[in-house]
Amino acid sequence: MTDTEWYEISQGPALMQGEILRNCPVLLQTIQPQWPMPPQAELEVKIREYDLVVMTHSCDLANDKVQEVLLAKLVAWTDAVEQGVRQGNEFIKSAKFRRQLIDGTVPSLSLFHKREEEPKLPWSVVDFHRLFVLPKTFVTQFAGSTGPRLRLRSPYREHLAQHFAAHDTPYLHNASLCTPDQPFLSQPATFFAGLPLCCFLYRACRGCDRGNGSTERYGHSQLSASSYNFRRRRVCIVCTGQHY
Repeated sequence: MTDTEWYEISQGPALMQGEILRNCPVLLQTIQPQWPMPPQAELEVKIREYDLVVMTHSCDLANDKVQEVLLAKLVAWTDAVEQGVRQGNEFIKSAKFRRQLIDGTVPSLSLFHKREEEPKLPWSVVDFHRLFVLPKTFVTQFAGSTGPRLRLRSPYREHLAQHFAAHDTPYLHNASLCTPDQPFLSQPATFFAGLPLCCFLYRACRGCDRGNGSTERYGHSQLSASSYNFRRRRVCIVCTGQHY
């Protein structure tokens, strides 16, 4: 699957889960408050701009069931590597770590495909450790004031939601993004070549003929509408016959 099939272009104030908001302002406290707080206490805040991904469910946003929007920080992969190394994590530079990103076994990070066309996006990861809550009115006003932006398509939007839901319980998480040739495993940590991520669930991929996986073990995908013939045909629900 190509990078353009990962995303659709959206514009205007309407929001959905998987929406990417570039340079969105957030308010951060300059100092941590202490309890008990004195009467008439005042807190200083600073404004920072981050690339954020909407994590609130689309149905809650569309039906006005929430007053706040949950967002996760989106970090360019090169920046994530540099930050990890500064924190003493040399493993993040390895091909094994990138393999784990593809397999979806890094609980706190979710991989986003790069996009060469406008609006552009480098290889990036969503950091579930960096979450922000902003008023929905503010977020929709900000979104409406920006130009065209990227929004995850299905099934990648569902993959993000599943990965986030399994963040605190990684033993429940078995989603991944598989590739036929996985060229980015051989790339330096600071650069990725084209990566045609063509499959949504690893268990579905393992059920393909070439995967030698057990359809009885892995069962149907959660995307029931796309996997109705998964057991019968034994093909990947997303690559639809491109066995690897």
